[in-house]
Amino acid sequence: MLDKGQGYGSTCLEELKKQYSDGILVEAEAMEEGLDPEITRQRGRRLRFYRRSGFRPCKFAANVFGVDYQIHLWAGELPGCWETLAAREYYRIYQAQLPKQWLEKHIYVEGQPEG
Repeated sequence: MLDKGQGYGSTCLEELKKQYSDGILVEAEAMEEGLDPEITRQRGRRLRFYRRSGFRPCKFAANVFGVDYQIHLWAGELPGCWETLAAREYYRIYQAQLPKQWLEKHIYVEGQPEG
């Protein structure tokens, strides 16, 4: 098992940025009140990691199979309208992977049309 804090995640993200220069979306569990302190610490650490790595929090959020997510984007070579593109592409990822009935029941992305 790899130890945290050794730079493996940062190294992997840098390689992904080289391969996907158009941009990368990541989802991380949203911070919530009333969680176990260890879970809150882990989520906070993960969000700080993405921000240190150049990812920006998007203005939209998502709920996927009952879990609230904060979406972050490394914009790479995306144009200035990255926020609108990110929301659309995030939804399309699930749209391409799930049957329509699952998509409608289990995936909610703020600002996306239903169905």
